[in-house]
Amino acid sequence: MKKNQELPTKKLKTTLLKDNSVLNASLSHQRANLTRYIKRINELTVTIKIRRDLLRSRQQELKNTRQERLTKEAAYNRDKKKRSEEKVIIAKLQRIVRDRLARMSQFLRSKAN
Repeated sequence: MKKNQELPTKKLKTTLLKDNSVLNASLSHQRANLTRYIKRINELTVTIKIRRDLLRSRQQELKNTRQERLTKEAAYNRDKKKRSEEKVIIAKLQRIVRDRLARMSQFLRSKAN
């Protein structure tokens, strides 16, 4: 009868040792996964920081570009107004020169005849 009692006990002990071995392997595997996950989280955190910094710098660059465009556009519009005034003055000067040349030409023709 003692032999009959030892058989289930040995089976249970063997099963328990086997289960412990499987659990230890699983635990080891899960710890390796945890290490990999932590490493990956750190890599992604650095990547996110780099991309956020890049985004901020691009946004600042865009803001600066827009401001520069507005400044140049305002300067162009000021210069355009001046150029319009200059064109009017140039046209008047050209008309005066043309009229004087015409009068000189008439005068010289009348003196030449």
